[in-house]
Amino acid sequence: MKPQSDLHSTEEIPWTPIGAGASSAKGEGITEKILSIDPDNPNNCTRLVKLEKGVRTGVVSHPFWEEVWILKGTLIDEGNKVTGKEGYYCCRHPDMQHGPFYVPEECITVELHYTPKEGWDGKPQSDLHSTEEIPWTPIRTDTSSSSGAGMTEKILSVDPNNPDSCTRLIKQEPGFKSTGIMVHTFWEELFVIKGTLIDEGNKVVGKEGAYCCRQPGMLHGPIDHPDGAFLLEFRYMPQD
Repeated sequence: MKPQSDLHSTEEIPWTPIGAGASSAKGEGITEKILSIDPDNPNNCTRLVKLEKGVRTGVVSHPFWEEVWILKGTLIDEGNKVTGKEGYYCCRHPDMQHGPFYVPEECITVELHYTPKEGWDGKPQSDLHSTEEIPWTPIRTDTSSSSGAGMTEKILSVDPNNPDSCTRLIKQEPGFKSTGIMVHTFWEELFVIKGTLIDEGNKVVGKEGAYCCRQPGMLHGPIDHPDGAFLLEFRYMPQD
């Protein structure tokens, strides 16, 4: 499993070539920044991927789940005839073919790779698509989450049989503060796109580019957002 971590900067993590054995697009002009990785299964990881302008790849397919969020740039999937831009998202089930890709301008993505609990149907499969038209809504009351005035969510994908298994964007207004300590039964991985989070309970500060991997049962909060925050959050069920 991926190691547990609290909010921390990813700035000092190096960009490295993608290994030849990886089930991933790889080659000259493609690098990765590993945010978290299962020491017993390198395909179970969270990473940033940077593709330089002009890169072309072959067709890609792999045996794990993959969720992708485009942080910046453009990614053209010539095989599936879709063009992904900043703010686009997809959820690929195992063995879903994607590519070949062409990169007309530098592109950086956040990627989550994982193996879900056996027998889990999971989030619906989707190709790269815009999230612009998905509405911002109040935090759902049927999930293990902080909520309140000044905090909204945009649901990118959700397991129809388990609302706690979802991928979402979270927006907190400046000055919003969650007053309670949070804990839940699922995995939660968080990437700060913009803004600041202050976890007063764990005494850590997360700013743009910060990341954490919370295993089930990890306490966090109360959390203050002095200048607001825009977050990408992945939630999924444990393997056992």
